[in-house]
Amino acid sequence: MALAVISRTRWLQEELAHSIQTQNDLMANQNKVLEETVTLRTRELAQQHQALDEAHQLVVGSVNYASRLQRGQLPRPVRIDGRFAGFATLWEPRDTIGGDLYWISSSQHEGPFVLAVADCTGHGVPGAMLSLLVSNSMERIYANDTMEDPVSALLSLDHYVRTGLNQDRADSESDDGCDAAILRIDRRLQRLEFAGAKIDLFQVNTQGVVKRHMAQRTSLGYQDRIEEADKPRVTAISYQKGDMFAIVTDGLTDQIGSESGKTKISYGYRRLEHILATHCTQDPQQVVEVLKKDFLQWQGSHSRRDDVTAVVFTL
Repeated sequence: MALAVISRTRWLQEELAHSIQTQNDLMANQNKVLEETVTLRTRELAQQHQALDEAHQLVVGSVNYASRLQRGQLPRPVRIDGRFAGFATLWEPRDTIGGDLYWISSSQHEGPFVLAVADCTGHGVPGAMLSLLVSNSMERIYANDTMEDPVSALLSLDHYVRTGLNQDRADSESDDGCDAAILRIDRRLQRLEFAGAKIDLFQVNTQGVVKRHMAQRTSLGYQDRIEEADKPRVTAISYQKGDMFAIVTDGLTDQIGSESGKTKISYGYRRLEHILATHCTQDPQQVVEVLKKDFLQWQGSHSRRDDVTAVVFTL
């Protein structure tokens, strides 16, 4: 019996050792398979990451190139020099490119010249594409001369945007447009004509008195045509030497910000008018710098909501 017990014990030990060895071999094989799977998956992820990075770089490169093109369509110095006593702008698309633009008629036309500011639907790539249509439409409207008055020009812009996007058809897939302000300036008569579609004009004299010339509360280019009662109206404005004018898009006035730790609804027009009145005797470039600093302080840590444009000038 003793020999039987010893034999049985030895057999059990051998079986246990064999089982342990089998499990060790199985575990080693599983670890090897797992390592190969991880290596393969890591290689696949690296390839996917490289592909995504290449795609990202392609998109970023395209957007940066589009940004150069969009900046290139803004008025060149030849269209500004000699026409203004002072001229400065704040033009900051929310996403590198955007839907805001300002435009000045060709310097080859004699007599009055035209200044326009537009805020197109959306921002980023869609807004930039629409801004190009608006810019080309303005060039088309004032291709030969600047005789067309601001109201007629806004209605022409409304038509060109609507037809350019095929929004004059019942099966149109889009419903986009823009807000705009157009000024025709006659320096000889010290007079300008203003018409606006949701973009107002601010006039400040040397005593700091601010007058806000209101635009019509309508937009341009959308599927629904402008009703007769809502069509823009022309405002004739006389000015004196030293008067300052400002046009801003709602990306500035609608920006959410905070003051003294309290969140406000928006930057608003009162802050804008206060800055214009307080700095009415300064150069437009200085006014824009003050406006930008105040705007950024107001925005604080809040994200930018829209494209921001401000055009300030004296005549």
